[in-house]
Amino acid sequence: MKIICICRANIGRSQVLAGLLEKMFPQHTILSAGTKVVSRATGESKHNTRLEEAKGSEKVIEVLKEEEIDWAGKTITQLSPEMLKNVDRVIVMSEPEHTPEYLKNHSKMIHWEIADLKETPIEFHRKIRDELKKLIDDNKELFT
Repeated sequence: MKIICICRANIGRSQVLAGLLEKMFPQHTILSAGTKVVSRATGESKHNTRLEEAKGSEKVIEVLKEEEIDWAGKTITQLSPEMLKNVDRVIVMSEPEHTPEYLKNHSKMIHWEIADLKETPIEFHRKIRDELKKLIDDNKELFT
């Protein structure tokens, strides 16, 4: 099974979900991407930036490390329509205004309302991680 996890910047929610899914379902191919992978300050693309080099990723890396998931070396990826070909599940956590039409209309798309992690304390990151773990557990049929 091929699953893609999507949020806006591909620094927080989608990375946490991808890490959890990869650990829980190692037999699946798990991808992670963002709908707007650009620096707010400069407008430059962050595509292919290592997660550990991205501002704000430290807490994401930490909460995954607490689950024995080493995620620091992963990269930030800009979503493209081509990435959606041959996927079995598309889990979107980006806000509607940051979700492109081709994604909104995708037949395999599932939307999860998950709060953005940007500029939040480590406790909030842990809360979201645990919320995602519960969603995975409550929806195992999506991943089998």
